[in-house]
Amino acid sequence: MRAPVEWLREYVDVPDDLPALAHTLTMAGLAVEGVEEVEGEAVLVFELTPNRGDCHGIVNLAREIAAITGAALRLPPAPPQADAGSVRQHVEVDIHAPSLCGRYAARIIEDVKVGPSPRWLQSRLLQCGVRPINNVVDVTNYVMLETNQPLHAFDHARLAERRIVVRRAERGERIVTLDGVERVLDEEMLVIADALRPVAVAGVMGGLDSEVSDSTRTVLLESAYFSASSVRRTSRRLGLRTEASIRFEKGTDPDGVLWAAQRAVDLMERIGAGRAVPGVCDVYPGRSAPRIVEVRPARVNALLGTDLGADQMQGYLQALQMEVRRAGDALMVTAPSYRPDLAEEADMVEEIARLHGYDRISPTVPTGPMATEGHNPWLEFRRSVRQVLAGAMNEVVTYSFINPRWLELLGLPEGSPLRQPLRLANPLSEEQSVMRTTILPGVLEVVARNLARRNENQAIFEVGAVFMPSAQPLPLERQWVCAVTAGRTAVNWGAPALEMDFYYLKGIAEHLLDRTGIQGCRFQ
Repeated sequence: MRAPVEWLREYVDVPDDLPALAHTLTMAGLAVEGVEEVEGEAVLVFELTPNRGDCHGIVNLAREIAAITGAALRLPPAPPQADAGSVRQHVEVDIHAPSLCGRYAARIIEDVKVGPSPRWLQSRLLQCGVRPINNVVDVTNYVMLETNQPLHAFDHARLAERRIVVRRAERGERIVTLDGVERVLDEEMLVIADALRPVAVAGVMGGLDSEVSDSTRTVLLESAYFSASSVRRTSRRLGLRTEASIRFEKGTDPDGVLWAAQRAVDLMERIGAGRAVPGVCDVYPGRSAPRIVEVRPARVNALLGTDLGADQMQGYLQALQMEVRRAGDALMVTAPSYRPDLAEEADMVEEIARLHGYDRISPTVPTGPMATEGHNPWLEFRRSVRQVLAGAMNEVVTYSFINPRWLELLGLPEGSPLRQPLRLANPLSEEQSVMRTTILPGVLEVVARNLARRNENQAIFEVGAVFMPSAQPLPLERQWVCAVTAGRTAVNWGAPALEMDFYYLKGIAEHLLDRTGIQGCRFQ
């Protein structure tokens, strides 16, 4: 996230010593990678953790700076609750998948004059790494960067029957997105459609057929709240990640939908891009009660190793714009709607810790009774196997997930149970999509990687589990030993180099069997 300092100063007093501010924010959990100069202005470059999706908005960064530094916060007032006005004459909104779209608001802007944005607006976008396009699109991007609420503008004339239908896509349904690529959809994906066809992939990217162009005269402005998991899943399946999807998949603010829409409408009128039709079409099936979290001061101090008072904890939480009331010895904290990451007491403990200052929490060594290791013959046997092999070889540890292609490369016979691996429901990649039924693939990959780097002398082993299908709820785990040798042993003054051939490896196996007391074995 890139935050122009002058933009932040519209909402909070930012200190002049930017390196010191960067250090303070980093120590409070908002890592600042550095300060850059773009378009003649200083820009703070943040490396945000996944749970702080709210800080992808300038306003929320200003909230953080105010809470951490004690500076005054100056937020724009929230717009009054608007009725439908005359918007109903221009658009009808139906939400068919309320579990995936909790809120959808539409505003209408008429007398639109598409053209370049003012220089100050273009400069702000460039400072944040966003390319200016035209005044309408630039306003939606500007407000997204400011409020963390993605917006989308449709050419109203291209919406069949003036309808917006939020629904699941049909299997095989297609849409050409704004990047000019035709996307094939499935029923797990959420789309924004008109009366006839999809016009946008919800939360990810709009459609080419309904984009704002020089001929656009009326714009429908979308401000919505989409399910984070739905957007994340759709973005991954389509291989399409956008500034909007990044924000939606981390969680946006359902209560900020109207505020962002009004900010965009005000800005469009201010720069002469169009005139807003009074009212808003706001469909809100996902309305829920505020999240209230009980915080026990004694528990906070026990976790942090501090001696903070309840008043001090309350002050930290209120500095973060949270409502706090007392209930006996506990604090009942209302989490802000723009902070979806605050759901449990432990989350509030973290907020108190970073506002108090991690550097002010004294490090302590954990204490407790030492547990004695019980007698476990199986673990002792496994340990002895590793110790024996480690005397002649190097131990490796490889992944339990493998590429199913390995089972073909190993030449396993048809019908072998090793050819029936357990497939992962949500693999990171095809390279790690099944559970291994043999350790050999991982060990051979280690050998191949070393040979490719001209390390031709190798003696390695692994002791680990393989996983076989089972009629029980859990797979059957078996422990394997796998060893590979290649090349020659190292030259030293006490012994000549030896070929690490079949007989060398056979000798290691015989030594292992002898040391572990295994008898009656034969080599085949």
